[in-house]
Amino acid sequence: MVGVAPDQVVPHLAAHHAAALLWSSAGPRDTLPVDRPVVMGHVVLGRPLDAGWVVGLDTGCGTVPGGALSAVILPERRFVTVG
Repeated sequence: MVGVAPDQVVPHLAAHHAAALLWSSAGPRDTLPVDRPVVMGHVVLGRPLDAGWVVGLDTGCGTVPGGALSAVILPERRFVTVG
């Protein structure tokens, strides 16, 4: 986001583009690093992802054949997947 300091990305989106925080189609690797980890879904991955600045949890449960349900245990960042 041009003109927005990294530590202000989430507050800026919340104030001006709140739907983007919930329904973005950007993948985890497209998410900008901010001052806290971002946990996201809505982009199906083959397995959960912990890239440091972003945790991707959508492993396709209910949306793709054979998709699994995944969760993350915090603060350990340990993944649990069933299905």
